[in-house]
Amino acid sequence: MPSFEPPRELLTEHFELCIPCSEDAPALYAAYTSNSEAASYLQRAPHKSAEETLRFIENWGEDSWRVHGRRAWIIRRRSSGTILGLFLLIRIGTAAQIHFGISPESWGHGVMREVGRGVLDWIARCSTFDRVETYCDCENTRALRVLEKIGLERQSLLPQHIVLPHFGGQRRDCWSYAWTRRDVTPL
Repeated sequence: MPSFEPPRELLTEHFELCIPCSEDAPALYAAYTSNSEAASYLQRAPHKSAEETLRFIENWGEDSWRVHGRRAWIIRRRSSGTILGLFLLIRIGTAAQIHFGISPESWGHGVMREVGRGVLDWIARCSTFDRVETYCDCENTRALRVLEKIGLERQSLLPQHIVLPHFGGQRRDCWSYAWTRRDVTPL
């Protein structure tokens, strides 16, 4: 039965997406949230401690979908259990907004392509979302390519849309991307 509520766990061939718990904070901090290179194009600075990552997990954890309409999944390699990063889904009416990030060591290995396609496949096959949208800094070429590889299409330029701490707090241009149920068949 189609639903707006995303699953607690999603499996792809090589990766598991699951709701983070407090025990995940040290590994998530070490692998991803503390990394300044990984945070370059994020609207947050690198976390300064595992406690800061724990606060994020508490804010985006178990009840976050019911209370705030948002789901965070940690991205974990199935073969080793290694945590690589995060995938975020935010409900906005009948649409879902997505954001993601992984450790730089995992860049260029198809991780986000596989994970993103897994999430989009769930949305297309099992959810009632009619649209998936996101925005991405115009200079974040790796993420722009991932968005296109997972099936989102570039929509429009958003001038001075976001502020990124890595770039001194200046407003930055973004591209908006979207997948629309009426335009695309399931993956």
